[in-house]
Amino acid sequence: MSKHHDVPGLLRTEFPKYVRSHLVKQAQALVPSVEVRDFKTKGKPGVRAQLFHLPTRKLEMDFIVESGVKSTHVLNAVSPAWTSALAVGDYVVARIHDGGSMGEKSESEQ
Repeated sequence: MSKHHDVPGLLRTEFPKYVRSHLVKQAQALVPSVEVRDFKTKGKPGVRAQLFHLPTRKLEMDFIVESGVKSTHVLNAVSPAWTSALAVGDYVVARIHDGGSMGEKSESEQ
């Protein structure tokens, strides 16, 4: 394992997300009346693919649009990708129409 991984830090931040009482406590910040007994079933945890920026050793927190000669790709479309899909689509189409994509090299290709 890389020395750059903060396993104890990950355990402190990620493990509580699997504890129902911890999640309810966080939810109470938005809905004070919610209680543990309101949650009877437990769903399966999901895995979210998110880009990791190696130079800064941090998660990328926004969409990244990469373009090649014949393609354009939206990377890091993590939550709330569904709710922002139309806006991101408009942005990508505008880039293509403005010549900012489809034929120009992306920042990572230069």
